[in-house]
Amino acid sequence: MNPFIILDKKDNVATALMELPVGFVMESSQLPVKVVCTQAIPKGHKVALVSLQAGDKAIKYGTPIGRMTRDAEAGSLVHVHNLTSCRGKEKAGG
Repeated sequence: MNPFIILDKKDNVATALMELPVGFVMESSQLPVKVVCTQAIPKGHKVALVSLQAGDKAIKYGTPIGRMTRDAEAGSLVHVHNLTSCRGKEKAGG
């Protein structure tokens, strides 16, 4: 089983399908470079595939799922502590 999934080529976050420990190297044909987990990523949670700045859109399913409220480096956890949902606030392409 693959330990993470990237759902669309435009995604800048992946979903962990199992706990990813600190130092886990994410490699995929969908990634231009390897991403090393800088934090433990719990199963089912999102991990940044690139460095994201406060205000950036988090992209999953090829569409924005939220906006970053804090910076997140590639390989770090993306969750409620640094992401606010755009559900009902923006159009899918917005």
